Formats: sequence, C-alpha cells, structure tokens
Amino acid sequence: MIPRLRWTNAIVAIATISLSNAALAFSSGAPEGFSGGPFGSLSNCTVCHSSFLVNSGAGSVGVLDLPALYVPDEVYILRVRVEDPAQVGAGFEISVENPAGVFIGELTIADAINTRNAGGGPVNYITHTSSGKANAIANWAAMGNAAEFTVQWQAPSSDAGVINFHVAGNAINNAGGNSGDFIYTIAELRQAAAPGDLNGDGVVDTADLGILIGAFGSADPVADINNDGIVDTADLGILIGVFGT
Repeated sequence: MIPRLRWTNAIVAIATISLSNAALAFSSGAPEGFSGGPFGSLSNCTVCHSSFLVNSGAGSVGVLDLPALYVPDEVYILRVRVEDPAQVGAGFEISVENPAGVFIGELTIADAINTRNAGGGPVNYITHTSSGKANAIANWAAMGNAAEFTVQWQAPSSDAGVINFHVAGNAINNAGGNSGDFIYTIAELRQAAAPGDLNGDGVVDTADLGILIGAFGSADPVADINNDGIVDTADLGILIGVFGT
C-alpha cells in the first residue's frame, strides 16, 4: 500500500505538471471562447491569467483600421494592438458577434505565421501563435511597448444590425507561466452603412458614385446595392435616390 504522503506528493506533482503544460500550450494561442464576447459567456483570459483584474493595468487593447460603418460584403484588414509600458510582449483573441452571441461576417487568417484559428472548426476566433508571441516580444520596444496582429474580416452581405468586435489582449511579463500578466478587453461596436454609402463614411456622395461607376458591369458585391449579381443602372438608380443623405 502506498503511504498517503506519497499520494499527496504525486497529486501535487501531477497538478504542477498540468498547470505548466497549460501555460506552455497557451503560449501558442488562447483556446476559443475567451475574447470576452457573449458566445463565450463573456469569458476572457483572466480565467487562466488571474494575477490582476481585467483592464486594471496601465495598458490597453484596440482594433485599428475599423470603418466608422461597415459596408456589406466589404473585406477589411484589421490590426489588433496590445500595449502596456510595464510588460514585454503580448497575445490576443478576437471574435465578431452580435449581442446575442451570433458570429457575424467571416474572420480569415491574414497572417499564418503570427495568428491562427483558435478552434478546430470554422474561424470564429483568431488568436496568436508561438511565433506571434515571439515576434511580439522581439519587436515590443520598437512598436512603442506594443504588439500588433493582423486579421481579415469580411462584412455580412446585408445589414446585420449592431455588432461588436470583441478582443482580449494579454500583455505578458514573459516569465514562462500564467502569473504577472495583464488582461485587457474591448468591444468595438459597429453598424452597417446605409444602402448607397459604399465607403462607409456616413454620407452618400461623389466618392460612392465613383466606386459604383468604377465597378459598373461587374459582380462587385460592394457596389451591387440590390444584390442581383451585377452592378448596373438599377444600383445607380438606388444610389442617386439617396444621394446627399
């Protein structure tokens, strides 16, 4: 019979190894469901990195290059920026959801070296890779105590109402574990542009007319306002009808 002390030591050892392995695994990206969005029950990376309360550090996370209004079918290249003057690197996770937790549009891996699908199925969450973490550390000072990760998002083909770009950023101390890291979250709210506002700047004007004329006769989904498969006089008529609004 094995003495109780041995069993206790064995359990502690197994738990220590498991936690160490989890910390190492997460260095190659967060599990899906921790962007702070409603589908994941608002969970974020403080579930594992629990030294500090969320958004309690001197840093922040943000989504750069978001349009003021999203244009249906438009493809956007976005940058997730995590910064913290007291830390030395970062990771992240992003999802795009409506308030009910429905994933909106299509996230795509734009940088397969530094980012990956956080899950094993559809790309509902994007997170960093081991290389992404290493590059964040290597370029941290040059980026102004920050790291940026590039992702692609294609807007839905029609107005999906209010949506949020949910991001959790992990500003790390690079100590090899899950303690001493600061977690930051943000939900960037966006709505769809009105029909005819092809560049999403909030007004239908000559800039939008130029986009439509440039796509005339093509199947460009952005300029195809009525979604009939071709940019033609019907789309031009819709745009002219709302011109100046």
